[in-house]
Amino acid sequence: YRELGESERALDLMQRATERSAGERLPIQLSYHFTSIAHICLQAGRIEESLEHYRAAVGLTRRANFVPGLSLSLRMLGELLLGLGRDAEALPLLEEAARLFAQLGDRVGEAELWEEIARAHENAGRDPDALSAWAKARGLRHEQRDAAGELAAVEGLGRVTRRHLAEPSLALPHYRDAAAIAAAAGDRRTEGRLRNVIGILEYQRQSYAAALEEYEAALDAFSACEDAEGVGLALNSIGATLRSMGRRSEARDALARALAYNERTPRADLLGHTLGMLGAVEMDAGAPDRATPFFERSLAIRVESGDTRGEGWMRYELSRAAAASAMRDRAREMLESGVRAAQDCGDAELGEACERLRRTAGL
Repeated sequence: YRELGESERALDLMQRATERSAGERLPIQLSYHFTSIAHICLQAGRIEESLEHYRAAVGLTRRANFVPGLSLSLRMLGELLLGLGRDAEALPLLEEAARLFAQLGDRVGEAELWEEIARAHENAGRDPDALSAWAKARGLRHEQRDAAGELAAVEGLGRVTRRHLAEPSLALPHYRDAAAIAAAAGDRRTEGRLRNVIGILEYQRQSYAAALEEYEAALDAFSACEDAEGVGLALNSIGATLRSMGRRSEARDALARALAYNERTPRADLLGHTLGMLGAVEMDAGAPDRATPFFERSLAIRVESGDTRGEGWMRYELSRAAAASAMRDRAREMLESGVRAAQDCGDAELGEACERLRRTAGL
Protein backbone atom coordinates (compact mmCIF):
# COMPACT_ATOMS: atom_id res chain seq x y z
CA TYR A 1 0.00 0.00 0.00
CA ARG A 2 2.86 2.37 0.73
CA GLU A 3 4.42 1.68 -2.69
CA LEU A 4 1.00 2.28 -4.29
CA GLY A 5 0.91 5.71 -2.67
CA GLU A 6 -1.96 4.84 -0.34
CA SER A 7 -0.33 6.34 2.74
CA GLU A 8 -3.41 6.35 4.97
CA ARG A 9 -4.12 2.64 4.34
CA ALA A 10 -0.45 1.77 4.90
CA LEU A 11 -0.40 3.78 8.11
CA ASP A 12 -3.51 2.06 9.45
CA LEU A 13 -1.96 -1.36 8.84
CA MET A 14 1.36 -0.39 10.45
CA GLN A 15 -0.36 0.99 13.53
CA ARG A 16 -2.46 -2.18 13.88
CA ALA A 17 0.71 -4.25 13.58
CA THR A 18 2.27 -2.13 16.33
CA GLU A 19 -0.65 -2.75 18.66
CA ARG A 20 -0.58 -6.51 18.10
CA SER A 21 3.13 -7.16 18.24
CA ALA A 22 4.70 -4.44 20.38
CA GLY A 23 5.14 -6.75 23.33
CA GLU A 24 6.75 -9.46 21.25
CA ARG A 25 9.39 -7.38 19.46
CA LEU A 26 12.86 -6.50 20.56
CA PRO A 27 13.47 -2.76 21.06
CA ILE A 28 15.75 -2.81 18.02
CA GLN A 29 13.02 -4.26 15.81
CA LEU A 30 10.44 -1.88 17.23
CA SER A 31 12.64 1.14 16.50
CA TYR A 32 12.73 0.30 12.79
CA HIS A 33 8.97 -0.17 12.93
CA PHE A 34 8.58 3.33 14.41
CA THR A 35 10.81 4.91 11.77
CA SER A 36 8.72 3.26 9.05
CA ILE A 37 5.52 4.67 10.56
CA ALA A 38 7.21 8.07 10.89
CA HIS A 39 8.10 8.03 7.20
CA ILE A 40 4.56 7.15 6.15
CA CYS A 41 3.19 9.91 8.40
CA LEU A 42 5.55 12.33 6.72
CA GLN A 43 4.37 11.27 3.26
CA ALA A 44 0.79 11.83 4.41
CA GLY A 45 1.64 15.32 5.69
CA ARG A 46 1.15 14.38 9.33
CA ILE A 47 4.28 16.15 10.53
CA GLU A 48 3.79 16.11 14.30
CA GLU A 49 2.92 12.40 14.29
CA SER A 50 6.02 11.74 12.20
CA LEU A 51 8.17 13.60 14.72
CA GLU A 52 6.58 11.68 17.58
CA HIS A 53 7.46 8.32 16.02
CA TYR A 54 11.01 9.37 15.15
CA ARG A 55 11.48 10.47 18.77
CA ALA A 56 10.14 7.09 19.93
CA ALA A 57 12.71 5.34 17.72
CA VAL A 58 15.49 7.51 19.19
CA GLY A 59 14.36 6.71 22.72
CA LEU A 60 14.17 2.95 22.11
CA THR A 61 17.57 2.68 20.44
CA ARG A 62 19.18 4.87 23.08
CA ARG A 63 17.82 2.70 25.90
CA ALA A 64 18.93 -0.44 24.04
CA ASN A 65 22.35 1.11 23.36
CA PHE A 66 21.92 0.09 19.72
CA VAL A 67 24.29 2.54 18.01
CA PRO A 68 23.47 1.77 14.33
CA GLY A 69 19.75 2.30 14.91
CA LEU A 70 20.30 5.34 17.14
CA SER A 71 22.54 7.05 14.58
CA LEU A 72 19.97 6.58 11.82
CA SER A 73 17.04 7.62 14.00
CA LEU A 74 18.86 10.76 15.14
CA ARG A 75 19.72 11.60 11.54
CA MET A 76 16.16 11.18 10.27
CA LEU A 77 14.69 13.19 13.14
CA GLY A 78 17.34 15.90 12.80
CA GLU A 79 16.90 16.20 9.03
CA LEU A 80 13.13 16.52 9.39
CA LEU A 81 13.46 19.23 12.02
CA LEU A 82 16.04 20.99 9.87
CA GLY A 83 13.66 20.92 6.92
CA LEU A 84 11.01 22.50 9.15
CA GLY A 85 13.40 25.33 10.02
CA ARG A 86 13.80 24.19 13.62
CA ASP A 87 17.58 24.41 13.68
CA ALA A 88 17.90 24.74 17.45
CA GLU A 89 16.31 21.31 17.89
CA ALA A 90 17.87 19.72 14.81
CA LEU A 91 21.54 20.58 15.08
CA PRO A 92 22.34 18.86 18.42
CA LEU A 93 20.72 15.69 17.04
CA LEU A 94 22.69 15.85 13.79
CA GLU A 95 25.94 16.49 15.64
CA GLU A 96 25.31 13.50 17.91
CA ALA A 97 24.51 11.42 14.82
CA ALA A 98 27.78 12.52 13.20
CA ARG A 99 29.73 11.40 16.26
CA LEU A 100 27.97 8.03 16.17
CA PHE A 101 28.65 7.60 12.45
CA ALA A 102 32.31 8.25 13.27
CA GLN A 103 32.16 5.64 16.03
CA LEU A 104 30.74 3.15 13.50
CA GLY A 105 33.47 3.98 10.99
CA ASP A 106 30.97 5.32 8.44
CA ARG A 107 33.04 8.21 7.12
CA VAL A 108 30.70 8.91 4.20
CA GLY A 109 27.67 9.29 6.44
CA GLU A 110 29.69 11.38 8.90
CA ALA A 111 30.82 13.72 6.10
CA GLU A 112 27.27 14.09 4.81
CA LEU A 113 26.07 15.07 8.26
CA TRP A 114 28.78 17.69 8.76
CA GLU A 115 27.90 19.11 5.35
CA GLU A 116 24.25 19.43 6.38
CA ILE A 117 25.30 21.03 9.64
CA ALA A 118 27.64 23.42 7.81
CA ARG A 119 24.95 24.51 5.35
CA ALA A 120 22.47 25.12 8.18
CA HIS A 121 24.96 27.30 10.08
CA GLU A 122 25.98 29.11 6.88
CA ASN A 123 22.39 29.86 5.88
CA ALA A 124 21.66 31.20 9.35
CA GLY A 125 24.78 33.39 9.38
CA ARG A 126 26.49 31.45 12.19
CA ASP A 127 29.81 31.77 10.40
CA PRO A 128 32.28 30.44 13.03
CA ASP A 129 30.16 27.30 13.44
CA ALA A 130 29.86 26.96 9.66
CA LEU A 131 33.64 27.22 9.24
CA SER A 132 34.18 24.51 11.86
CA ALA A 133 31.67 22.15 10.23
CA TRP A 134 32.98 22.75 6.69
CA ALA A 135 36.52 22.05 7.91
CA LYS A 136 35.40 18.70 9.38
CA ALA A 137 33.61 17.82 6.14
CA ARG A 138 36.65 18.73 4.07
CA GLY A 139 38.94 16.54 6.15
CA LEU A 140 36.61 13.58 5.80
CA ARG A 141 36.15 14.02 2.04
CA HIS A 142 39.91 14.33 1.58
CA GLU A 143 40.41 11.14 3.58
CA GLN A 144 37.91 9.37 1.29
CA ARG A 145 39.64 10.77 -1.83
CA ASP A 146 36.27 12.21 -2.81
CA ALA A 147 37.29 15.14 -5.02
CA ALA A 148 33.76 16.39 -5.64
CA GLY A 149 32.91 16.29 -1.94
CA GLU A 150 36.16 17.99 -0.93
CA LEU A 151 35.62 20.66 -3.59
CA ALA A 152 32.15 21.46 -2.19
CA ALA A 153 33.55 21.70 1.35
CA VAL A 154 36.47 23.92 0.33
CA GLU A 155 34.10 26.20 -1.55
CA GLY A 156 32.00 26.37 1.60
CA LEU A 157 35.08 27.44 3.57
CA GLY A 158 35.80 30.08 0.94
CA ARG A 159 32.26 31.46 0.88
CA VAL A 160 31.99 31.76 4.63
CA THR A 161 35.48 33.19 5.08
CA ARG A 162 34.80 35.77 2.36
CA ARG A 163 31.60 36.83 4.13
CA HIS A 164 32.66 36.50 7.75
CA LEU A 165 36.06 38.15 7.94
CA ALA A 166 36.78 41.85 7.54
CA GLU A 167 39.32 41.12 4.82
CA PRO A 168 37.62 38.97 2.12
CA SER A 169 40.98 38.18 0.48
CA LEU A 170 41.64 35.80 3.40
CA ALA A 171 39.35 33.44 1.48
CA LEU A 172 41.90 33.25 -1.35
CA PRO A 173 43.72 30.12 -0.08
CA HIS A 174 40.42 28.23 0.04
CA TYR A 175 39.42 29.26 -3.47
CA ARG A 176 42.89 28.45 -4.81
CA ASP A 177 42.65 24.99 -3.25
CA ALA A 178 39.19 24.55 -4.76
CA ALA A 179 40.38 25.63 -8.22
CA ALA A 180 43.31 23.18 -8.00
CA ILE A 181 40.96 20.34 -7.02
CA ALA A 182 38.64 21.17 -9.94
CA ALA A 183 41.58 21.31 -12.35
CA ALA A 184 42.93 17.97 -11.14
CA ALA A 185 39.48 16.44 -11.63
CA GLY A 186 39.28 17.84 -15.16
CA ASP A 187 36.25 19.98 -14.30
CA ARG A 188 37.16 22.99 -16.44
CA ARG A 189 33.82 24.77 -16.05
CA THR A 190 34.08 24.76 -12.23
CA GLU A 191 37.74 25.70 -12.47
CA GLY A 192 36.81 28.68 -14.62
CA ARG A 193 34.14 29.82 -12.20
CA LEU A 194 36.54 29.58 -9.27
CA ARG A 195 39.36 31.36 -11.13
CA ASN A 196 36.90 34.17 -11.79
CA VAL A 197 36.10 34.39 -8.06
CA ILE A 198 39.82 34.51 -7.25
CA GLY A 199 40.19 37.28 -9.82
CA ILE A 200 37.41 39.26 -8.15
CA LEU A 201 39.10 38.98 -4.76
CA GLU A 202 42.44 40.07 -6.22
CA TYR A 203 40.74 42.95 -8.04
CA GLN A 204 39.02 44.10 -4.84
CA ARG A 205 42.37 44.51 -3.14
CA GLN A 206 43.66 46.32 -6.27
CA SER A 207 46.09 43.55 -7.21
CA TYR A 208 45.21 44.09 -10.84
CA ALA A 209 48.04 42.08 -12.39
CA ALA A 210 47.18 39.07 -10.23
CA ALA A 211 43.48 39.51 -11.04
CA LEU A 212 44.21 39.66 -14.76
CA GLU A 213 46.19 36.42 -14.55
CA GLU A 214 43.28 34.66 -12.85
CA TYR A 215 40.73 36.01 -15.32
CA GLU A 216 42.89 34.81 -18.22
CA ALA A 217 43.07 31.37 -16.58
CA ALA A 218 39.28 31.45 -16.26
CA LEU A 219 38.99 32.34 -19.95
CA ASP A 220 41.22 29.41 -20.87
CA ALA A 221 39.15 27.01 -18.75
CA PHE A 222 35.81 28.21 -20.10
CA SER A 223 37.11 28.11 -23.68
CA ALA A 224 38.33 24.53 -23.21
CA CYS A 225 34.82 23.34 -22.28
CA GLU A 226 33.11 25.59 -24.85
CA ASP A 227 31.16 27.47 -22.20
CA ALA A 228 30.08 30.60 -24.11
CA GLU A 229 28.55 32.29 -21.06
CA GLY A 230 31.73 31.65 -19.09
CA VAL A 231 33.86 33.07 -21.91
CA GLY A 232 31.70 36.20 -21.96
CA LEU A 233 32.00 36.54 -18.19
CA ALA A 234 35.78 36.15 -18.24
CA LEU A 235 36.18 38.66 -21.08
CA ASN A 236 34.04 41.17 -19.14
CA SER A 237 36.35 40.71 -16.16
CA ILE A 238 39.46 41.05 -18.30
CA GLY A 239 38.12 44.23 -19.90
CA ALA A 240 37.27 45.80 -16.54
CA THR A 241 40.73 44.95 -15.17
CA LEU A 242 42.59 46.29 -18.19
CA ARG A 243 40.61 49.51 -17.88
CA SER A 244 41.63 49.83 -14.22
CA MET A 245 45.25 49.30 -15.29
CA GLY A 246 44.97 52.17 -17.77
CA ARG A 247 45.31 49.84 -20.77
CA ARG A 248 42.35 51.39 -22.57
CA SER A 249 42.91 50.02 -26.06
CA GLU A 250 43.29 46.45 -24.80
CA ALA A 251 40.24 46.88 -22.58
CA ARG A 252 38.19 48.02 -25.57
CA ASP A 253 39.34 44.99 -27.58
CA ALA A 254 38.51 42.54 -24.77
CA LEU A 255 35.07 44.08 -24.30
CA ALA A 256 34.38 43.99 -28.03
CA ARG A 257 35.11 40.25 -27.91
CA ALA A 258 32.87 39.94 -24.85
CA LEU A 259 30.09 41.73 -26.72
CA ALA A 260 30.25 39.19 -29.54
CA TYR A 261 29.76 36.35 -27.03
CA ASN A 262 27.25 38.00 -24.71
CA GLU A 263 24.93 39.09 -27.52
CA ARG A 264 24.49 35.39 -28.36
CA THR A 265 23.78 34.10 -24.83
CA PRO A 266 20.59 34.47 -22.74
CA ARG A 267 22.49 36.21 -19.92
CA ALA A 268 21.12 39.75 -20.06
CA ASP A 269 23.20 40.69 -17.01
CA LEU A 270 26.46 39.87 -18.80
CA LEU A 271 25.45 41.87 -21.86
CA GLY A 272 24.38 44.81 -19.71
CA HIS A 273 27.76 44.80 -17.96
CA THR A 274 29.65 44.61 -21.26
CA LEU A 275 27.80 47.59 -22.70
CA GLY A 276 28.21 49.61 -19.52
CA MET A 277 31.96 49.00 -19.46
CA LEU A 278 32.34 49.84 -23.14
CA GLY A 279 30.65 53.14 -22.37
CA ALA A 280 32.99 53.72 -19.42
CA VAL A 281 36.04 53.09 -21.64
CA GLU A 282 34.78 55.68 -24.13
CA MET A 283 34.21 58.15 -21.30
CA ASP A 284 37.81 57.56 -20.20
CA ALA A 285 38.83 58.42 -23.77
CA GLY A 286 36.93 61.71 -23.55
CA ALA A 287 34.27 60.60 -26.04
CA PRO A 288 30.83 60.95 -24.37
CA ASP A 289 29.16 60.86 -27.79
CA ARG A 290 30.51 57.33 -28.35
CA ALA A 291 29.79 56.30 -24.75
CA THR A 292 26.13 57.32 -24.72
CA PRO A 293 24.76 54.62 -27.11
CA PHE A 294 26.44 51.91 -25.00
CA PHE A 295 24.95 53.33 -21.80
CA GLU A 296 21.50 53.61 -23.37
CA ARG A 297 21.53 49.99 -24.54
CA SER A 298 22.72 48.86 -21.13
CA LEU A 299 20.01 50.92 -19.41
CA ALA A 300 17.29 49.34 -21.56
CA ILE A 301 18.52 45.85 -20.59
CA ARG A 302 18.63 46.73 -16.88
CA VAL A 303 15.10 48.17 -16.97
CA GLU A 304 13.71 45.14 -18.80
CA SER A 305 15.38 42.68 -16.42
CA GLY A 306 14.32 44.56 -13.28
CA ASP A 307 17.90 45.31 -12.22
CA THR A 308 17.23 48.50 -10.24
CA ARG A 309 20.81 48.87 -9.05
CA GLY A 310 22.23 48.45 -12.57
CA GLU A 311 19.57 50.82 -13.91
CA GLY A 312 20.62 53.44 -11.37
CA TRP A 313 24.28 53.19 -12.34
CA MET A 314 23.47 53.53 -16.03
CA ARG A 315 21.36 56.62 -15.33
CA TYR A 316 24.32 58.04 -13.41
CA GLU A 317 26.63 57.28 -16.34
CA LEU A 318 24.21 58.86 -18.82
CA SER A 319 24.07 61.94 -16.59
CA ARG A 320 27.87 62.06 -16.57
CA ALA A 321 27.99 61.76 -20.37
CA ALA A 322 25.32 64.43 -20.82
CA ALA A 323 27.16 66.80 -18.47
CA ALA A 324 30.37 66.27 -20.45
CA SER A 325 28.44 67.14 -23.62
CA ALA A 326 26.97 70.32 -22.03
CA MET A 327 23.46 68.82 -22.13
CA ARG A 328 22.52 70.07 -18.68
CA ASP A 329 18.77 69.38 -18.73
CA ARG A 330 19.40 65.80 -19.83
CA ALA A 331 22.14 65.47 -17.19
CA ARG A 332 19.78 66.65 -14.42
CA GLU A 333 16.99 64.33 -15.57
CA MET A 334 19.26 61.29 -15.56
CA LEU A 335 20.86 62.28 -12.26
CA GLU A 336 17.52 62.61 -10.45
CA SER A 337 16.34 59.24 -11.72
CA GLY A 338 19.69 57.76 -10.65
CA VAL A 339 19.20 59.15 -7.14
CA ARG A 340 15.72 57.61 -6.98
CA ALA A 341 17.09 54.24 -8.08
CA ALA A 342 19.80 54.44 -5.40
CA GLN A 343 17.12 55.06 -2.78
CA ASP A 344 14.91 52.25 -4.09
CA CYS A 345 17.66 49.62 -3.96
CA GLY A 346 19.52 51.00 -0.94
CA ASP A 347 22.81 51.48 -2.81
CA ALA A 348 24.71 54.04 -0.72
CA GLU A 349 27.69 54.00 -3.09
CA LEU A 350 25.50 54.99 -6.04
CA GLY A 351 23.82 57.71 -3.98
CA GLU A 352 27.21 59.16 -3.03
CA ALA A 353 28.40 59.04 -6.66
CA CYS A 354 25.30 60.94 -7.76
CA GLU A 355 25.83 63.63 -5.12
CA ARG A 356 29.49 64.03 -6.13
CA LEU A 357 28.45 64.45 -9.75
CA ARG A 358 25.83 67.01 -8.75
CA ARG A 359 28.50 69.08 -6.99
CA THR A 360 31.31 68.75 -9.53
CA ALA A 361 29.08 69.33 -12.60
CA GLY A 362 27.00 72.01 -10.89
CA LEU A 363 23.74 70.12 -11.44
